[in-house]
Amino acid sequence: MRYRILGRTGLRVSEIGLGGIPIQEIGHDEAVSIIKKCKALGVNFIDTGIAYTNSEAKIGAAIKGDRAYWIIADKSPAISYSQMKKDIDKSLENLGTDYIDLYQIHHVKSPEMLKRALGASGAYKALAEAQKAGKIKSIGITSHDNPVLLQAAKSGKFDTVLVSFNILERDAEKQLLPYCAENNIGVIVMKPLAGGTIKHASEAIRFCLSVPGISCVIPGVHLEKELEEDIAKVVRQPEFTKEDCEAIRPEIEERAKGTFCRGCGYCTVEKETPVCPVRISTFYFFRLDGYAQKFGIQPWMIEQYAEQPTNPSDCIFCGQCEAHCPYGLPIRRAHRDLLVRAAFEKSGKQRAPRDTEKKRDFFGEMAELDTVAKANLGSRWEAPVPMFNYPRGSNKGQQATVRKLIVQLEEEQKRFGQLLFEDLCHDMKIKPEGLKSLNDVVALSNYDNIVDAMRHLPVAIDAMRQLNSNLENILHDKKKLSFTKK
Repeated sequence: MRYRILGRTGLRVSEIGLGGIPIQEIGHDEAVSIIKKCKALGVNFIDTGIAYTNSEAKIGAAIKGDRAYWIIADKSPAISYSQMKKDIDKSLENLGTDYIDLYQIHHVKSPEMLKRALGASGAYKALAEAQKAGKIKSIGITSHDNPVLLQAAKSGKFDTVLVSFNILERDAEKQLLPYCAENNIGVIVMKPLAGGTIKHASEAIRFCLSVPGISCVIPGVHLEKELEEDIAKVVRQPEFTKEDCEAIRPEIEERAKGTFCRGCGYCTVEKETPVCPVRISTFYFFRLDGYAQKFGIQPWMIEQYAEQPTNPSDCIFCGQCEAHCPYGLPIRRAHRDLLVRAAFEKSGKQRAPRDTEKKRDFFGEMAELDTVAKANLGSRWEAPVPMFNYPRGSNKGQQATVRKLIVQLEEEQKRFGQLLFEDLCHDMKIKPEGLKSLNDVVALSNYDNIVDAMRHLPVAIDAMRQLNSNLENILHDKKKLSFTKK
């Protein structure tokens, strides 16, 4: 294992740590076993949070009698002084320790929340007092919003930032990472596998560790066999190589189409108000399904699916989740297609799963789901207003926009050869024979699906642009990263 200094905290942390969210989803003994095996691999950094149900207690049991070895990062979503003060003491109790190495303000969503947290009666005051009393050693902040993290870093009050970063989503490279590097602020990376959707785990983690400015990467581990892919393989071969690049490229190109769940949770909770009226944790089920695709259906997956208070089988298809999804995913259709749900229903506990092998009618299915939603909700149903609020139908402005986007995509994809002909033709119901460019697809299309092209093409362009401009350069132009070998 290699180690890096976590910014101005001075802490010498393993470059691969352990994310504490999955710990809450597995049994006590299994969680303790995973943590102890992480230590055997050289991991000394573990991140948890008071909002992660029983994660703190399980970690506390695993580190008992071995506290000096571990560097513990904890966090609370509290914004007020009084609640943060209570949460710090509660975290200490749950962990069974008298100090925490790093305590973070958790999931700050907006500049307004940051301002409240830093105010006279805000959470930061409680953190500063706890630091002075020796209860915590350093102060950090977490967010899914890079501008918020940059603003927090520039305040000078935080020793670390916890940022969502992976080979698909790299906005932090533009401003946040360079600023933190210049100002000795530690950077901890969550979601290095894009919410569990990237199957080439070791390659994805090595990629993150090759990016200048990153101190530590914290993948989540649900199963002991994941330790081999997520940690052991990276320990044996820490450098991101040309072979890694080629191995992961097809998957990155597939994921770049914008059709996967990033696990942001916006479809479930937005501004503390539940988006889903039946409170389905969609991103949790997508993550569970990702494991089903990666490891095959396991009995514990079916059990966890069935044990949730609400699950996709309870979906009333109102569409509010889709209205809040930043990536425009067809969540209602996905609810019916989950591998885990299909296995659950195959047991006879629910109706038979849909036949997903046949050619599917996107708009027909969406209209069908709207009909089901109206039947379930009656006069309470409202048509979901998507985040990408373009009117349906064709007009010259939409055509021009898609043509412009396609030109950009073709330019970015020149070095990769194969364009997105088949996918776009399929979406727009056009036969690809005889077409010379994606622009021809637009010219011949009846534009029934042109709005979806407007929604997904920018995601593909941005991902491809980042891939083109940075991926090969990383192999040849990496800056020196400071680390020591164990």
